[in-house]
Amino acid sequence: MAALYYPGIDVSRLYFGTHTRVQTMMLCVLLAFIWPPHRLKKSPSSQVKIVISLIGFINFFILMIGFMFISESESFLYHGGFFILGIITLSIIASCVYPGSYLNSLLSLPYLTRVGRLSYSLYLWHYPVIVIINYYFINGQQPIYAYILQVILTILLAWFSYRFIELPFRGDGLKYFQLSKLKQRLPIVILLLSMISYTAYSLLQVAPDEATQVYTTRTLSTVTSPKLIHSVQWNESTESISDQYLAPLFIGDSILVDINQSLKQLYPNATIDGEVGRNIYKAIPLADQYQYMNKKNEIVVLGIGTNGDFQMLQLNQLLNKFSKANVYLVTTRVPRDYETHVNTLMKQAASIHKNVKIIDWYAASANHPEYFAYDGIHLESPGIQAMTQLFSDSIK
Repeated sequence: MAALYYPGIDVSRLYFGTHTRVQTMMLCVLLAFIWPPHRLKKSPSSQVKIVISLIGFINFFILMIGFMFISESESFLYHGGFFILGIITLSIIASCVYPGSYLNSLLSLPYLTRVGRLSYSLYLWHYPVIVIINYYFINGQQPIYAYILQVILTILLAWFSYRFIELPFRGDGLKYFQLSKLKQRLPIVILLLSMISYTAYSLLQVAPDEATQVYTTRTLSTVTSPKLIHSVQWNESTESISDQYLAPLFIGDSILVDINQSLKQLYPNATIDGEVGRNIYKAIPLADQYQYMNKKNEIVVLGIGTNGDFQMLQLNQLLNKFSKANVYLVTTRVPRDYETHVNTLMKQAASIHKNVKIIDWYAASANHPEYFAYDGIHLESPGIQAMTQLFSDSIK
C-alpha cells in the first residue's frame, strides 16, 4: 500500500484492493489464534479485568476520534495507518470477548444488542438506500429530510430482511429454498429483488443529455491590446468594459473547462489552461511554463482544489511560482471530505501572502443546487454564469 500511494492519487484502488488491505485480515486471523475466547480464564482477577477493560475503553475512544478526524486522503493511513488502526481495533475486540470485561458489559446492554442483531442487515441496506435517495438530489447538497429518510428506511429494511429472511434461514437452513416454502415467501423475494434491481439501475443509468461533457482545453487569445486615442476614465457605465483589457492567466481543472467559453467572452486576452482531473501536484510543474506571468500587476487565477487534498507545503510551492503577480485562489465546492481542509488552507495562504486574494466560490454557490450537475461538482448553465460573474466582480 505504501509503495503504491502518492499524494493526489485516487485512493479507491488502495482502499478496496484485497492485496493492499490483507494486513487487516491477517491481524484478525492472528487474534483468533492467540486470544481464543474458549481458552481464556472464566474467572480472572479484578486487576486483570480492570487493565484489559481500560485498554479496551482507551482504544475505543481513540478509534472514535479517528472516525471523526481522519479522512480517507490522509497520507498517514497509507503509510502504516491502517495497520495501526487494525491493532487498535483488535485490542477492542480482545477486551470485549474477555470474561468479565467492563467493555463487554457495556456493549451487552439490551438496546445495543438489538442493534447488534440488525448490524449486518443495516450494513447491507444502508448503501442501496443512500444511492436511491441521493439519486433525486444534487450530490453534496441533500436536504436534512433526505438524511432522516435514509436512516428510517435503512432501519425498516434491515428489520424486514432480518425478520423474514435471516431468521427463517437460520432456522430452516437449506430447507429455506424448498419450493413449497419458497412459494410462501415469493412476495418477499420479489420485493427484495425489485429494490436491488432499482439500486443497480440508479447506479448505472445516466441520461446522455445529463452527463457532464468535459474537454481538456488551453486557450491563448490572439486579440491584440487596444490602442487608446484618448485617456479613459472608468466609471459605473464603463466598468464592465474594463474586463476585456485584462489578460489574466487561469490555471484549473474541469471546472475551468466548464466555464472556458464564458471566460473567453469576458477576458478575450486571457490565457486559460484547464485540464480534466488536474490537481495541485500537476499544477506545480505546469506553473513553470508560465513564469512570464510572474511580474508585478500580472493576474493569475488558480482553481486547483477539486481533485484531491493537499497540504500548505504544496500550496506554498505553487504560490511561490507567482510571488510577484496578483494571485487569486478559487475556493472549491466538492462533496468530498477534503473540501473544508483545502478551502481553509487557501484562506490561510491569503492571510500570509500579501499578493494572494480569495475568490470564494464555496460561499457564492451555497444553497444553489441549480448551479450544479448531478455530481455536485461540475456546472450547469446558471452555475457557469454565476462563476463568471464572480470572477468579473473579484478580479480587479
